Amino acid sequence: RAARVRDMGMRSVATPSLANSFPEHHAALRSDYLPIYLANDPLAYAEASEALARVRMGAKDFACVQAPTLIVTGAHDFIWPPETGRRLAGLIRGARFEVIVDAGHFPHIQTPKELARLVSEFLDEA
Repeated sequence: RAARVRDMGMRSVATPSLANSFPEHHAALRSDYLPIYLANDPLAYAEASEALARVRMGAKDFACVQAPTLIVTGAHDFIWPPETGRRLAGLIRGARFEVIVDAGHFPHIQTPKELARLVSEFLDEA
């Protein structure tokens, strides 16, 4: 994806990327988000994508986390599906794991009130 964006720009990956990030029932939000996505600097986006691909963290790394941790994923998240979040929460002692039923990869856009409620509850408990 990074090479494609460098060579052909953001539009070359927009449709599949946003289809994976926004479930069909959020098609209107996907359409609204498209100009924001396309405004990304292609070189910065490519570098960020490659940086994320280079991250190598294992169970021992996550076991070192001592801060209260909330992991939230959207039920329709193709990129970081709920099972990935569940496994990650299992590696962090005492982590709380939540799934937002109506969200995909961008719960802060797709279900902001639900995400805010979960974060508020978590912070109140922590």
